Amino acid sequence: MLSALKKRIKLLIRLLPWGESFLMYFNPRALGIAYRGVFENHESALQAVRPDRTADYDDAFNQQVAERIEAGEVDITRWLHDYDYPMLFWLARALQADSRVVEFGGSLGHLFYSIRDLFPLEDTVDWTILELREAVSAGRRLASRMGEKRLKFEVSNFDQLDLRGDIFVSAGALQYAMQSTTEWLDRFAQPPTHIVLHTMPARQGAQFWTLQRIDETELPYRVVSIPALIEEMQDRGYETVSQWRQDREVRIPFRDRYGADGYYGFYFRKTIDSP
Repeated sequence: MLSALKKRIKLLIRLLPWGESFLMYFNPRALGIAYRGVFENHESALQAVRPDRTADYDDAFNQQVAERIEAGEVDITRWLHDYDYPMLFWLARALQADSRVVEFGGSLGHLFYSIRDLFPLEDTVDWTILELREAVSAGRRLASRMGEKRLKFEVSNFDQLDLRGDIFVSAGALQYAMQSTTEWLDRFAQPPTHIVLHTMPARQGAQFWTLQRIDETELPYRVVSIPALIEEMQDRGYETVSQWRQDREVRIPFRDRYGADGYYGFYFRKTIDSP
């Protein structure tokens, strides 16, 4: 009876002006992942993180994943979903026997381990993952335990990295980075030929930042402008070969004009006659 009463109360609240936003704002745990606020940049979003929450999920999240993998509770070679196949299709076409891959935010190597027996990858492939401190440490331990010499890990220090590669790939990570996609590309010694981006919250309107809450963390979270990204890539000599969409929402309480149209993926390729 109590459960039925709660459902009736929620239904009545939803019928009120801003009712849905009210429920999202005051009951975020029911959603699992919730969003709050609209901000101009990463810095202003970071300053708005609530004192009772943390904007650092590195130690907590990555160490937990590493422990579950090492305990055999999680199979890191089975990390793919149905919506990943557009990314896999273009990545498979881009990969060559001697490809140098730079992956931003690859955690402990989930993508690499999931595809190494699908393609398969040659021994001469060089795959470097840029990650946070704890993920780099755990990723190196895991690679050593699995005897994987093609996989390397580097701390994603934007100012100190010397990036060299033919392929730049990121799946579900760039929205957390202070630097944009094109800012990372500008760090390469030579522009990579292939760019594969996946699971990016994006919209046809202007870019903005929000705060994403997962458990006790609250993280600055970028929603990308699709037209601006494509234009910036064109300015750097890249053509948009393919674009795909995952039907997933970013809904922000009391900010109906903002949100993501979905989660998008892109395959950009450097044109031969570009500067």
